[in-house]
Amino acid sequence: MNFYIADVSSIFIPEALDVRRNVRKSVRRGNPADLKRYDYRGIFYDVFNFKDKIILAGPPLYNLAKELRSAEFLIDGVPALQEPVLEDIRRTQRSHLWTQRPAKILELHSDIVRSAVRVNGADTDTFKGRRVLMTLSKNNDLHWISDWARYYVKEHEVDAVLIYDNASDRYRLRDILAELRQVDGLAAAVVVHWPYFYGPQTRGIGPFGNFCQATMLEHARRRFLSEAAGVINADIDELAVTQDGRSVFEHVGDSALGGILFAGRWIEATELPADRTPRHSDYDLFNPDTDACATKWALIPSRIEEKCAWRTHWIQDLQLPTSPAVQFRHLKGINTNWQFDRSRVVKYDPARHVRDEPLRAALDRAFGERDERLPQELAMSDAV
Repeated sequence: MNFYIADVSSIFIPEALDVRRNVRKSVRRGNPADLKRYDYRGIFYDVFNFKDKIILAGPPLYNLAKELRSAEFLIDGVPALQEPVLEDIRRTQRSHLWTQRPAKILELHSDIVRSAVRVNGADTDTFKGRRVLMTLSKNNDLHWISDWARYYVKEHEVDAVLIYDNASDRYRLRDILAELRQVDGLAAAVVVHWPYFYGPQTRGIGPFGNFCQATMLEHARRRFLSEAAGVINADIDELAVTQDGRSVFEHVGDSALGGILFAGRWIEATELPADRTPRHSDYDLFNPDTDACATKWALIPSRIEEKCAWRTHWIQDLQLPTSPAVQFRHLKGINTNWQFDRSRVVKYDPARHVRDEPLRAALDRAFGERDERLPQELAMSDAV
């Protein structure tokens, strides 16, 4: 079963109970309206068997840890032989229970929650030896998702995709899976149901309440990706480009540390016909004066130490090199404006805009050369 939807087993404090996760000062400094996206009640987002443990994946417990340390954990109806290991690491937790055999049911009895959930299995077989493209997504156009996957298959030899869907309401999970089935070259794809609050996103404050993505990354590395040949962390609007024509995975293989960071460049949302749905291949202009994007990464999971947490833009406690030969292009026009408004369309200005030739060549290889000229190309012709 190489194409499927993966569910999770979560435990939350009941809404009626007047107990909540504390909010750190760094989060309170932001826009009060953003606190509606803060996760006050989540304890574990998923529990699953992994080697000799039950992984308890979730947001940092903060003040809730005291309650859980006095709680009773039952594994298949029998009290756990050892106390749970409850450890917060920045915006997520690395907690687990030791177990002698794979578990089926986990029960948690405490003053703040009583719950019994299925213990999921880790599925490392689907991605074993695969070159995986991974992201968290919400309401991205289905054509964007398939274009993104198709690009990485053709340009970087990706053969598997792992998508965590953050409660999209424009389509169903099976629609994402159906779209990925149509991508030639994909041997596996898993869509994970991940319906949790993303977290406050006040610009200039920092993503300190963003538990959703931090937990997703640590969840992915253990439940799915520990035996993958390689992993690229790139969003739907991010396309990696190499200067020498080699794949990202080839560059990762050359790294002494088993991974690389790569810097990003913003690609402008240039004007399109009003009745046209934007596609990745429509965009190739950048402004050299625009600041670079935060780095993304690619790595070989088996070569990254357990203590080194996967983060959105780097790997914690590991100084991965930034590759001079790999960059990614961050396409402003492929966006739902979920974080901040990037919808402003710009007109081509020969004094400010430069065509990204490596990106254009990669897009043409992946999708074929365009059959029609876009407005910015017409402007270029007029300027000659």
